[in-house]
Amino acid sequence: MKSLSVDAVKHQIENIILTLLLFFAMVFMPTNKIFTFLFGDGFYVFSSIYVSRFIFSLIFTVLLLLFGFKKLFYNFSIKGLVKCIPAFFIAVSIFPIYSVIKGDIVFTDKFLPRLVEYFISTFSIALVEELAFRGIIFILLIKIFSEKKHSVILTVFVSSLIFALVHYVNVLSSPFLTVTLQVLYCLFTGAVFTFSLVLTKNIFVPIILHFLLDIGGLITQTDYFLAVGNMGLYDYVISVSVGIVCGLILLYFLIKTKKEDLFFLV
Repeated sequence: MKSLSVDAVKHQIENIILTLLLFFAMVFMPTNKIFTFLFGDGFYVFSSIYVSRFIFSLIFTVLLLLFGFKKLFYNFSIKGLVKCIPAFFIAVSIFPIYSVIKGDIVFTDKFLPRLVEYFISTFSIALVEELAFRGIIFILLIKIFSEKKHSVILTVFVSSLIFALVHYVNVLSSPFLTVTLQVLYCLFTGAVFTFSLVLTKNIFVPIILHFLLDIGGLITQTDYFLAVGNMGLYDYVISVSVGIVCGLILLYFLIKTKKEDLFFLV
């Protein structure tokens, strides 16, 4: 099957398939909230969440390969990875190191027993969401904005916006204002993940970045019972400062990115 990036007009069936995948990605990605809302928070529910994420990841991977996007998995730019160093600083800066040292966040007795499960869970989130949003949806948007004047910025922004808005499903279990702040944060991190794909030309880089960010960002969530407490002001200052400085560096690289860099899949 020919690559979908070749001609958006001549491959209407493939466009329809990608649009349907976009819909399914938006509906089924937040499986943890949907499953928990419908069935509670028992062991089998959480196990089924992990399984469903990996199944969707496998489906998305197979479809991307069938549609001719093998380069997404084996292309790699060392120069682009060097430019992505600020993105890795952003990902690890979310971990509340100072709050742990100070004692504002304390690890529970379930930390070690559930650590492997925590890694599996956070990796499954990163894997399925990146394949869906930085893989399938990103490709669809490349096609849509290929003829636009600011195609690079539009593709990065819109794909990140879709990724962020999907997180409004969290209103099922959290206050609207809290979720809105999360959505704004996801708009920023989504742009970081998307641009890391553009720079390195490899889907595994945003997957790793997403995984690293979730390891620190979800450490105190009650779903895992690994730690209790709240991130202190000092950690917030560090995270925001790193985000601003490194975000500006990535923005500079984004502005300098040429339109042709979006078509590395061809």
